[in-house]
Parts: sequence; C-alpha cells; structure tokens
Amino acid sequence: MLISLFNRNRDTFYNYLTNEKEPPNKIYLFTILTSIISTFTINELSIESLSIVVSVFSILIGFGFTSQFFLVDKKFIIDGSNKFIEKKQLEEKIKKLSGELFINVSYFNVVSLTLVIICIFHTINIDNEILTHILSILHIKSLIEFSPFIGRFSISILMIESLYTFYRILQRTHYLFSKVRPEF
Repeated sequence: MLISLFNRNRDTFYNYLTNEKEPPNKIYLFTILTSIISTFTINELSIESLSIVVSVFSILIGFGFTSQFFLVDKKFIIDGSNKFIEKKQLEEKIKKLSGELFINVSYFNVVSLTLVIICIFHTINIDNEILTHILSILHIKSLIEFSPFIGRFSISILMIESLYTFYRILQRTHYLFSKVRPEF
C-alpha cells in the first residue's frame, strides 16, 4: 500500500497547465543532497526543536485529513451533465486534479506522520526495561540510537519531503480552485 501510494504520488509530477511530465529524480536528488548537508551541519537535535517539528506537522496532518474529507465530498466535483465540449474537458480535468490532490494529501499525511513518530521516538529517554525491549524488537530506537547520523538524516529527509509535498499541494489547490471557482 505504501509503495503504491509513493508511485501514485510520483505519477502526479507533471505540469498541469501543459500536461508535460516532470521527472521527480531531480527533486529526489535535491532532497537527498540537502538532507545530507543539513545532517552534517546540525550536530544535535534538541528536544525543544523536535517538539516544534512534532507540533507543526501534527497541525498540518490535521489540515490534511480535513482537506481529504473535503475532496471526497461529491459537491466539489462537477456533476458532468454539461453538453459543451469545453465544459466537459474542464470537468474531466477537475476530476483528475481533485483525485491527484487526494493522493498528494494522502502521501503528505503518511510522510508527515512518519516524521512525527520518528521525532517522538528520537526524544524518548528510555529507562523502562519493557519499553526498551519492545522498541528493540521493532528495531526503531536501536537504529536511531545506533547512529545519531541516521536519526538526523531520517528527520531531515522526511521534513524536506513533507515541506515539498505541502508546497505542491498548495500549488495544485490554487490551480484547482482557480478552475472550479474563478472568483477566488
């Protein structure tokens, strides 16, 4: 399911004005290089900074879920009863864009939720034997504690990916609303 969501999100990388495919490889390369650079420049992640990341992305996830419910609402999608070719083409484009926006928001929520979970695990000070045992079975905390670099890199790459996806969602939403409701 997650790989399918990743692939479906990647398929939305095109210019919706010209329908030209935009290769996501450049964006992925930029994300990885930026994450590596930020990982080497940030020596330590404080609990305060991670708390801010958790708070901000938790709010954005909430907005994401709210927008998904809005996108599912049938009133948003035009009914298709129009007889004019131009209007039918516009209606099909709007349906396609709203479906792709749903995929983008779903992807954003998954990436952001993963970021929040990793930040929370990164801040947990484990003294409890039972919790230590559970986390070691899951290989989550042991992986992050094994190498501070992996923890910082994971947080960095997920944050950059989330922010870029959020930016794309804003662009697509603006374009979609300009077609559905030009008065905005």
